[in-house]
Amino acid sequence: MRRAIVFAASTLLAIAAPSFGAPELEEPCWTAGRLERLDPESRALVIRQGGRPLTFSVTGDARFVQNGRTVPPGGLASDVGREVRVRYTTDAVGRHADRVDLVAPPGGRRSSPIRRPAWTRTQVVRSHTTRK
Repeated sequence: MRRAIVFAASTLLAIAAPSFGAPELEEPCWTAGRLERLDPESRALVIRQGGRPLTFSVTGDARFVQNGRTVPPGGLASDVGREVRVRYTTDAVGRHADRVDLVAPPGGRRSSPIRRPAWTRTQVVRSHTTRK
C-alpha cells in the first residue's frame, strides 16, 4: 500500500512539474492595421486598428517585408498610414513583433481608393408620362 502511495505521488509530481517550469511559448498571431509609428532605435512599433493604437516591441530578428522583399526598418518612415500586417507573440511583458508585412494597395499604387470619373457613372433618367 505504501509503495502505491509513493508511486502515485511521484507520478503526479512528474506530470505537474513541467507546468510550473518555464513559461509556455504562445503560437504567433497575426493582426492588421495602419502604420502609425515605427522607431528603429527604441524598436517600438505602433499600429492603429480601428480607433485604438496597438503597441509592439520589435524583436532583434524581425523581418520587414514589402512586395515579397525584406527591407530595412529605417526605410519605412515614409510609409506611415499604410496598411500593415504584424505577426506577434504575447507574454507577461507585452506584444513582440517578429514580422511586419506592408500590404500593397490595389493596383500597386499608393493612392486613395479608385473612383470612377463622374462622366462614366450611369445616370438614371426617368421619363414621366401622363395617362389620360
